Amino acid sequence: MHRPDFSIIIPVFNGENTIERAIESVINQTYSNWELIIVDDGSTDDLRKNITPYLHESRITYSYQKNKGVAAARNLGIKKSRAKYLIFLDSDDELLPGLLSDLQTSSFSQFDLIFWKALKITEKKSIVWKPVKLEKIYNNLKATFLSGSVCYKKELLLRTGGFDQNLQFGENYELGMRLAQFPNLKTKNLSQVYLKYHLNENFRPSTEPSLKLNSLDHLLIKHECLYKKDSYSYSRLLYQIGYLNEKLGRYGEAIEYYKKAGKIRNLYWKPQIKRILFIFKKLPT
Repeated sequence: MHRPDFSIIIPVFNGENTIERAIESVINQTYSNWELIIVDDGSTDDLRKNITPYLHESRITYSYQKNKGVAAARNLGIKKSRAKYLIFLDSDDELLPGLLSDLQTSSFSQFDLIFWKALKITEKKSIVWKPVKLEKIYNNLKATFLSGSVCYKKELLLRTGGFDQNLQFGENYELGMRLAQFPNLKTKNLSQVYLKYHLNENFRPSTEPSLKLNSLDHLLIKHECLYKKDSYSYSRLLYQIGYLNEKLGRYGEAIEYYKKAGKIRNLYWKPQIKRILFIFKKLPT
C-alpha cells in the first residue's frame, strides 16, 4: 500500500450529528492521496452507525478508545498515521475544497508548519480567522493553531511528544508554544480560507470554568519559565486565572492572582481595580 501525502485525523466524541459533514469535506478534496483516521473517544451515541457506510473506502479507518479526551484521541491518530504531514479536523468542522491541492502545489514538504484562514461561524455571525503575529512565547510566529487550520510535519510532532493530555482547554496553542521553540522553523501561510469552523456557543464543555481553570493552572506550572520571558502573556495568564477563580467564588485566590498580574504588567488595571473592589464587598466581614 502506497504512503499517503496527508493524514487527516478526526477525534470525535458523540458527534453523530456532524461527523458525516466532516468526512464528506475530506472526501470532496480534489487531491486524492490522503488517508482519513477517525478516532472515537468513547462515544455513547450512534456515531459508529453513521460512520460505517464510509468504511468501505480504503483510505478511511476507524479506531475506538475509552474516553480519554481530545488530546489523547489526537495522539492515537498520530500513532496510526502513515503520512509525513498531518491535519487535525474537529468532528463538527469541515475542510473547504482545494486545500490539499493547494498544499501540494505549495511544495508542502519544504515546510514544518503550514497555516491557512478559517471561516468562524456562530449563530449570530461569520468572521474570517487568519494567521496573526503571536506573542513572544511563540517567538512572534505568524500563525493560527486553531484545529483544522494547520498542517504539521509529523516528525516535529513526534519530537515534541504530541498533545498534552492533561489539558482540556488550549491544547492546540500549548502544542504551538512548544513547536515555536524549535530553531529555524520553516512555516508558510496560505492566502485562502480552507476551514469552516462551526462554533456552538451553547455547548463547549472545554470552556466550563473549572475545566478551563485546571488547564490554565497546568499551563502556568508547565511553562512559567517561558511565560516569565514575556510580561504581556504572563500577566494575561495570571489575570485569566484570577478571573476564573472569581467566577467559581474563590475570591481570595482571585485577588492574589489579580495582584500578581498587576505587579508584572498592568494590562487591565481599570477592570482589575473594579474587580478587586467588587470582591472585597463580597468577602465576609
